[in-house]
Amino acid sequence: MKKLGYTSISLTCDNKTFWNQDATSRSYGFDRLYERMDEGRQRPESDSILFARTLPVLQQLRKPFYAQVVTYSGHDPVETTFGSTLRQADIPDRNVMNYLIITQFVDRSIERFIEALREAGLYDESIVVIVGDHDSTITRNRYEGRAKRTLEDRYIPLFVLNAPLKTETGKVIAQSDIYPSLLDLMGAADYPFHGLGESVFRHQSDCAADFDGEWAGGNTDDSVRRRRLEAWRVSDILLRSDHFAGSF
Repeated sequence: MKKLGYTSISLTCDNKTFWNQDATSRSYGFDRLYERMDEGRQRPESDSILFARTLPVLQQLRKPFYAQVVTYSGHDPVETTFGSTLRQADIPDRNVMNYLIITQFVDRSIERFIEALREAGLYDESIVVIVGDHDSTITRNRYEGRAKRTLEDRYIPLFVLNAPLKTETGKVIAQSDIYPSLLDLMGAADYPFHGLGESVFRHQSDCAADFDGEWAGGNTDDSVRRRRLEAWRVSDILLRSDHFAGSF
């Protein structure tokens, strides 16, 4: 993105050594990594602190910029003292209730951040993407009281706010489709690597694969499923190697 004139930063509540983020962020071309953005405490309230400290950083950046904000609060179904009407609901699974309460807190933290972007005059000229990197420890089958978990229970969130492109779908989108979709949103058609998925603004195959060969989506075409599974395997190899070192 540097070739396109962007300043790129990553902000996280973790220490920069966690998951080797210092080295990987430099390898991926980020100009700077901001660590311990919640003052290094890593507690349920971390996201509200993270967003509050992120806004002044964004206001000082040279435009255009790309900012990756790695949230923390919703990672585990921890006990909290957050006020919520969910505590009066009939939810027998304690972990499920805790996850719902912490998700409610994260939603409100994001809402306040979006409003802060508006007040700072940054929202109208920004694309805001909210996405999960993996499913939670409590998947949809737990919420519905089913013991067996399938791939279709393992959805991750994806929201795109203020997008310049529009699309509608009721189909399954694979995690590998997010990256090429973001390139289309940013008008980066000449970017050197287009990912291994498909942009949802161009094509939607309604099929997603997992490492153990599970499938989700309504497309049962064998050739499509094989292609999606092979793309997953290649993606895993690329992420575990130094393929991207110095590529951009």
